[in-house]
Amino acid sequence: KKQLWKHSKYRCLFRPQTHDNFSRVISRARFLLPVPQSVNASTREILSKMNRDEVFSAVMGDLLILKFAAKLAAKHMHDADRHVHVRDKVRQLGRLLIVLRRDYGIRSLCDGITPASFITLLDAVKKVSGFDAATNEYATPSLALHLGHALKKCAVLLKSEGLQECDKDK
Repeated sequence: KKQLWKHSKYRCLFRPQTHDNFSRVISRARFLLPVPQSVNASTREILSKMNRDEVFSAVMGDLLILKFAAKLAAKHMHDADRHVHVRDKVRQLGRLLIVLRRDYGIRSLCDGITPASFITLLDAVKKVSGFDAATNEYATPSLALHLGHALKKCAVLLKSEGLQECDKDK
């Protein structure tokens, strides 16, 4: 990763003829890596610029978050300025999923969005947004609000999927 720009600048036979910006070599190369089949091209293009860390791995391993990302990508694909917004929303859900996995043993967001685990989900949102029980304040109150809206949309996605599959449990 650290040496790829040198290859692109000096040795690559397929390098672009213009030498405008070699810093984007890594993000263009990441776009070529395989992704899950459930991710379409527009979503792949937006998510390819995310940092490769624990949150990214959690996002790519959860189908509901990928469906949420696909909905946002379809809505904001025409506006390149909103791609950062899509990545931020997806990262927020990814951070929530990491807390759910680590502290509560919930493997996927689908398992977290059930009536039985509602209180657990609330506790996880409080942890992610930095809720202090002593002062009754959030470190980042807007994050809790944004997560609530995103979870509502994810629940609607699950409900829609259940209706289409005639699955009463969903």
